[in-house]
Amino acid sequence: MQVDLIAPVSIKYSYRATEAQMYEIAKFLAENQIKTDVLVPKYEDMKSAPRKDYLEISKRFDSVSIKYIDCIKLSLPLNYHLYFYPRLPGSEVIYFPYSIYDHFLNIITKRKGQIYVIAAHSMHLKNGYIIAGHRFVESVFNWFLRNFVLSNKEVINNVYYHVINLEEAEYLKSLGIKRSKIIYIPTFIDVSSFEFGPNSAKRLQVVHIGGKNKNAEAMLDIITALGKTDKMGHFDFYFVGKEQPKELERLADFYSNIHCLNEISDYEKIKLLRKMDIMIVPAIETFSRSMLEGLASGLYIMANGMNPAAVEIKKLGGKMSITNGNDTTAYVTQLERLFKRKNSDRSFYSKRFENHSLALKYFDKKIILNRFLAMFNKLLD
Repeated sequence: MQVDLIAPVSIKYSYRATEAQMYEIAKFLAENQIKTDVLVPKYEDMKSAPRKDYLEISKRFDSVSIKYIDCIKLSLPLNYHLYFYPRLPGSEVIYFPYSIYDHFLNIITKRKGQIYVIAAHSMHLKNGYIIAGHRFVESVFNWFLRNFVLSNKEVINNVYYHVINLEEAEYLKSLGIKRSKIIYIPTFIDVSSFEFGPNSAKRLQVVHIGGKNKNAEAMLDIITALGKTDKMGHFDFYFVGKEQPKELERLADFYSNIHCLNEISDYEKIKLLRKMDIMIVPAIETFSRSMLEGLASGLYIMANGMNPAAVEIKKLGGKMSITNGNDTTAYVTQLERLFKRKNSDRSFYSKRFENHSLALKYFDKKIILNRFLAMFNKLLD
């Protein structure tokens, strides 16, 4: 039995949620006697510098078998891409990242009897933003999918769709995909590696992770609004990510309580989150791994209401504030309310601990990896 997992980029250059998931799943499957390879596309245009913590990360996955494969990347309007793998191995199961739209060429040309599992979110989400004009393009893709791809008997029998939030599942059902072909398994992190506890700071400690790719511009609006009041001194803002807005860097030079940390290692991030109170997640994402890291660290979460996973977590009992889009006034009001609670309510930290417990119950690596193992065992049976 053989399972192949396609990682979009080598962990030498990227360890985002997608890459992290592929390598963690591969390691776990191999430990449970399922032969597994991670397939990495051979991109000739990879010019990025290796991650600073690459060696630290790679040591975790010494046992993972990595193979490089050819990939043709086709560029479309709206900064969108199709990925086509012309010489995929003949393994029983292949898992594709990203979305059903990225890989419909692979679905059309799939080998008879081979099982595909495809990540299935809508095409319009890219790096935390809704692509302008996506609806027309997506409607064209959907017409093509319904009439020429999803109706094919081979596709109906041997293609499954992995979703990481329930909104995605509803979206796929609207395309005519049967519920039995949709597999819901959310994103995961190693909750036990994160630390929880109070800090002695009088100011409310606020963190944003991801830089421009995760809509740090929304944080600029919050800071600008606070700067017009006498409340800016109630907070310390920390920004993690290798590319921050230039205006934010300028404000960090002006305000002593704004800290741009750029890219930091996982170890440094865990230590930083241990000292925080609040995480703001303004990006529109299918599922934010940073949000889970905040939960695991016992942080109160403030999130964009268009983030479907945030809404799910709140329904599970998460201590969260969901805004209407990125409503700056709502963010500022909630921040000030939490600042007052931190300095007057003894239950502030005990309530935060509920987020840590929730992360451990629903999103811990051990729980979710066992769900992936069950999925692949069923498909290989």
